[in-house]
Amino acid sequence: MKLSKISMESALNLSNTDKETIIYGGVTNDYLPTDVAVVLGGPVALMQARAYAGYLLYKKGLCKKFIVSGKPCNNTEFGFISEAKTLQNYLINFGVDPADILLEEEALTTHENMIFACLVINRNIKWQNVKKVTIVSSYSHIKRSLILAKMYFPKSVTIYGVHSLDEGEGPNNWFNSDKYAKSGDYEVRLLKELVDDNQCDDIDF
Repeated sequence: MKLSKISMESALNLSNTDKETIIYGGVTNDYLPTDVAVVLGGPVALMQARAYAGYLLYKKGLCKKFIVSGKPCNNTEFGFISEAKTLQNYLINFGVDPADILLEEEALTTHENMIFACLVINRNIKWQNVKKVTIVSSYSHIKRSLILAKMYFPKSVTIYGVHSLDEGEGPNNWFNSDKYAKSGDYEVRLLKELVDDNQCDDIDF
């Protein structure tokens, strides 16, 4: 079945198995050498796991620089600070050199994460030095993040994805989790909108 062939109402009433295929189908962890990793902000409860997934790239020598992205401020263990600064603090605590982290504190949405990350690269690193970029986010968010990265980043850049796997997240788990139960329908809705707007390829389920 194609996601484009059903209504939004029908998409939101699909079985959990079908929703899992839409959200997680085809998602891999690409632990490959990359010039820059863009770690996406989000809910406070998800950011430590996202930062750690990025740190693993750095630890393995697969990532040279980070862009941490997100404007909204929240109460965190580090104080009332932006998503970007929260991610920065986690990365530093894990062992990343602060000089290897660039802050992007304008983005309010995933679309804007990509737009402003492109500006940070253009202004601070230069595109001639960037041929491969890894997007880092939660497992349930990475498919849509990669679709948007490929929409906004130059076509000359290869886009990889690395996802965290938080407790309760992922196939066979999310619909039983207080943290992720609502995110399933949210992601299906936004992926359906991207398909219907011809902003990405159709999605089979």
